[in-house]
Amino acid sequence: MVRLALLLPPMALAGCVTATEARSYSAKEVSENLIEWHGRTVFVSGYVSGCEPYSSCYLVEGPRDSVDYAFLSLGGDVDFKEMLAKAQGYKVLIEAEVDATCHIGNVICMGNSRELKPNRLIRAY
Repeated sequence: MVRLALLLPPMALAGCVTATEARSYSAKEVSENLIEWHGRTVFVSGYVSGCEPYSSCYLVEGPRDSVDYAFLSLGGDVDFKEMLAKAQGYKVLIEAEVDATCHIGNVICMGNSRELKPNRLIRAY
């Protein structure tokens, strides 16, 4: 009995996640709630893709040919985009403001539109 009691705390801690990760959303969840969440700050995870000079980086989820495929365009300043470009292909967790401006009403966005305005990169893994 004593051995089991000593093993339980480390085993219980192994499954713990941070509060941020516990309340994070996938790129697909944010994409599906874009208009409703406009202006809201969220924690969102996905894979960084498509970081090119003078264009947006994207946060994607799932392979292109899967039903789970979703992508969100990331805004941000040049320094933030350079940092994201280094994380291209990796899964990241970011804090960002949802921006549905290009999806509301008669607004037409050309070129460098964005659905997320990143505040900070929490981690890349």
